[in-house]
Amino acid sequence: MSSAQADSTNSLLLNALAGLLVAVTFTLSLVPLSLSFGSVSTDPNFADGSSFRQILLLLLFSTAIWVLYLQGPTALNRLRRLNPFLLLLIAYCAVSAVWSPFPVVTLKRTFVFAGLALIGLAISPPTASFEHFLRVMRWTLTIVCLLSALMALALPSIGVDYILGGAWRGITWQKNTLGSTASYAALLWFRQWMVHGGHRSSTLLALLFCLVVLVMAKSSTALLMTVLGLGTYILFHRQWFRGRYLGFIIALLALTALGLSLHFFYVSMGRMLEWRDVAAPIAALFGKGIDLTGRTDIWRYTLLAIQQHPILGIGYGAFWLGEGSPSQYIIDSLGWVLTHSHNGYLDAWNELGIAGCIILFATLVWYGITIVRLSYFAREASAIHSMFFVIFLTSNLSETSLLNSTAFPNILFIYCCVLAPFQLTITRRRSLTSSSSTSS
Repeated sequence: MSSAQADSTNSLLLNALAGLLVAVTFTLSLVPLSLSFGSVSTDPNFADGSSFRQILLLLLFSTAIWVLYLQGPTALNRLRRLNPFLLLLIAYCAVSAVWSPFPVVTLKRTFVFAGLALIGLAISPPTASFEHFLRVMRWTLTIVCLLSALMALALPSIGVDYILGGAWRGITWQKNTLGSTASYAALLWFRQWMVHGGHRSSTLLALLFCLVVLVMAKSSTALLMTVLGLGTYILFHRQWFRGRYLGFIIALLALTALGLSLHFFYVSMGRMLEWRDVAAPIAALFGKGIDLTGRTDIWRYTLLAIQQHPILGIGYGAFWLGEGSPSQYIIDSLGWVLTHSHNGYLDAWNELGIAGCIILFATLVWYGITIVRLSYFAREASAIHSMFFVIFLTSNLSETSLLNSTAFPNILFIYCCVLAPFQLTITRRRSLTSSSSTSS
C-alpha cells in the first residue's frame, strides 16, 4: 500500500471514529441506557450508576485517546489552542472534591467533564470537519425523533406521558428531552435547507417531521428555544451589517430600543417596569404562570443553600443527589425529589461558588470572542455557533444543563467550545493563503 493510500485509509478511519463518538455520546444523553423508557427518572446521569455505564464511559474515552494517538505529535499541539479557562474550570471542579460532602461523586463527574472535553479534542479538525460533526448530529437526533414517534404511536403506554397532558416522550428520558432533541434537529434541517439547497423536498419533509415531534412533546421551553435559534441563525447567517464597528452598532441599537421602551412604559403607566409586567405575557403565551411552573420556589430555596457557601460552593455535582443529600430540606419543603433547580446559573453558583463562577464566566466569554473572530473568516460556521450559544445561555435561565455533563445541551456546548478554536485556525490559515495567492 502506498503512502497516499495509507493516509487516505487513516483519514477515513479517523472520520468514522469521530462520527461514532459524536453519535454515541449524544444518544447516551437522550436515551436511557437500561432501555427503561418512561422511567420516572429525569436525570440521565451516566457518571454514576451501574458498572455497564462505567465501562461504556471508559470505552468512549479510550477511543478518543486512541484517535489522538493515531495523529501523533499534532494532537499534542492542539492543547495550546484549547480554551484555557475550560481547562481551568475542569481543574477547579476536581479541586472542589476537597470540600465536597460527596467527594467521590464530585471526582466521578469531573472525570466525565474532562472525558467529554477529550472527545471534543479528538473530533476537532483536522480529524473531522465541522460539517461532518453537524451531519452526524443531525441524523442522530432525527433517528431518535423517528424512533420516539414510532414508540408514541405503537406503544403509547410507554411513549406518551398522560400525566403531563399526553405529551410525547418516546424513547427519551422525558418530554422535555424529546422536545430539546426535536428542536435541535429541526434547526439543523432548516440550516441544511438554507445552505445546501439540494434535495429541498426531502429536507423540507424532515424539517416538518421534526417540528411535528416538537409540538407533540409539548415542551414550551423547547418551542421558545426553537424560535430563538431560528432568529439567531437568520440574523448571523447573512451579513446584514458591515464594518469593524458591527458589535458597537448592534449594542447601541439594542440599548436605544430598550431605553425608549422603558420610557414609553413609564409615561403611559406612571410607574417603572416590574418583573411581573415582562413575565406575565410571555408565560401566558406558553400556558404557564409567572412563577414558571413553581420554579421561583425552587430558586428561593437554592439561594438559601448558596448563602451557606457563597465563595467556594458546596462542590461540583454534590448538591442535587436525592434523598439524604444536601438538597433534602428542599425535597421536604416541596414534597418531591428534584435533580436540579431549573436554573443552570444558580446551580453553578451553588456548586462552584463565586470563585468557580468567575472561571465559568471567563470560559463563556472566551468562547463568545472566538465566535466573533470566526465570523470574519467563516460566517456560516459562526452563525451555527452563535445559534447554539444563544440557545444554551438562554435555556439555562429555566433549565439546568450548564455543567451538567450528562445533559445533551451541555455535551454540545463542550464540543463546540473545543471545536471553535480549531475552526478559527484552519479558516484563518485558508484565508491568508488565499490572500497571498491573489496578491501574487
